[in-house]
Amino acid sequence: MNNPLTGLAWISSRHGHPAPAADLLRGPGRADIELSHDAFHRLQPWRAAAHLRELLMQCDVLPPIDKQILLFERWLPEHLDTITDTEQRRLLRQYTTWHLLPWLRRRAERGPVSRHTRSELGQQVLRVGDFLAGIQEQGLTLARLGQDDLDRWIVTHQPRQRQLLKPFLTWAAHAGHMPRLHVAAHRPGQRSPITQHRRIGLLRKLITDDTGELRARVAAILLLLYAQPLGAHPAPDHRRHRHHRPRRPAPVGRPANAGPGTRRRPTAGAT
Repeated sequence: MNNPLTGLAWISSRHGHPAPAADLLRGPGRADIELSHDAFHRLQPWRAAAHLRELLMQCDVLPPIDKQILLFERWLPEHLDTITDTEQRRLLRQYTTWHLLPWLRRRAERGPVSRHTRSELGQQVLRVGDFLAGIQEQGLTLARLGQDDLDRWIVTHQPRQRQLLKPFLTWAAHAGHMPRLHVAAHRPGQRSPITQHRRIGLLRKLITDDTGELRARVAAILLLLYAQPLGAHPAPDHRRHRHHRPRRPAPVGRPANAGPGTRRRPTAGAT
């Protein structure tokens, strides 16, 4: 370590109790802990175990693995243990083992995995568990799921949840766990249209209430009337029109730069 005092403090006893890190360090020496990544998944306390595993990878004792993969692999078994239904736990274990984890390892080959990516995969696992529990409450199984059943779930849940569930449904259909059903693609920014009553009420408020900025009100009115993006119609710049008034066109027959008392000279040959 760059600072040996940090390591000494990490393994030192505190208040008469041995440090957890010291017990973890003794484990491989006594052959109580196998020097493998799988052995570190369930060690407690997990923070001390994760730090020790990072040190072992830095010393080439353990093969290097992306940190986010290690955190996901540690969280996953603990979460699966909380699922009481045997069939749901089996499906989730198969999905994560044969789809999510291989995808995550391939992703790590291109560069470090971000914390956001790990969080997204965790959210996928949670939403799949909610979906399986939900259809079970309706007396359904994944193998007997119909298009009407899936459509009913889609319209009663947010598009974000549909987006997280779609990879599992695709995998389950290819693996033969469920029939091939259609899942509508999610388009970012897609929202349900407001009702006509709501639209008229908003227009009335924007027209009669002059407390807000005029430019913002005009843009909102255009949006409500014509469903145009705010950037499609630039708001009028009242300052520009107020301070930069266009010049009046010169009268016919008078030069544009002629003053008010200037007369145009007759051309040669004029009578």
